[in-house]
Amino acid sequence: MPIYYSPKMMDELAGGMREGYGAKVVGLSAALSALDALPHHIMAQCRRTVLKKAANIVARAARSHAPKGETGDFKKSIGSRIKTYQGGDYAMVIIGSRRGARWGYRSRISHLIESGWRITVGGRQARDRKTAKGRLRQAENTGRTVGVRAGWHPMEKAFGQTQGAVRETIIRGIAQTIAALPPAPAGGGVPSWVRDAAAGGFVQSGSEDILSD
Repeated sequence: MPIYYSPKMMDELAGGMREGYGAKVVGLSAALSALDALPHHIMAQCRRTVLKKAANIVARAARSHAPKGETGDFKKSIGSRIKTYQGGDYAMVIIGSRRGARWGYRSRISHLIESGWRITVGGRQARDRKTAKGRLRQAENTGRTVGVRAGWHPMEKAFGQTQGAVRETIIRGIAQTIAALPPAPAGGGVPSWVRDAAAGGFVQSGSEDILSD
């Protein structure tokens, strides 16, 4: 159940993201094990809900770190979306600058906002070209570099400062879902260890990686 935050919210996720970062959260394995033990429809709905809440936390933080510019449109364009695969068995959250007619060019400059750019003079204009196999070959800059504009790193900063809040939001959401389930009938329903783990706040020892790229 990975969370990705990306400078560019890509539509073609199946083909991979050229620009992005895999987010890693620790301390969730007990909660996710309990979530996987729930009936599929409950698990899928709970997962989508907690991931959306967690994504909103990161997106708000990213907007706070993004430059306002003349219009503030880039800051407003940062949002999130959820993608599910294989009948809901897998889910992914993408956080970044949204694409589409409403947002125009904003997503096209997001990698510059995140990582900065070189300032060059002279040379000739060059464009990225595709090879015979359809792969993108990036053009080399032929000018002379005279300076560097450092990036603002809104995505990197946002996830760095919200890991704790993201973890707490996911754990709390899963625990609340389990607590709201009706009592299990004899010989069926949700395993008792799932309810016990939720009641205990999914306390676990050690530091474990759960959401990873």
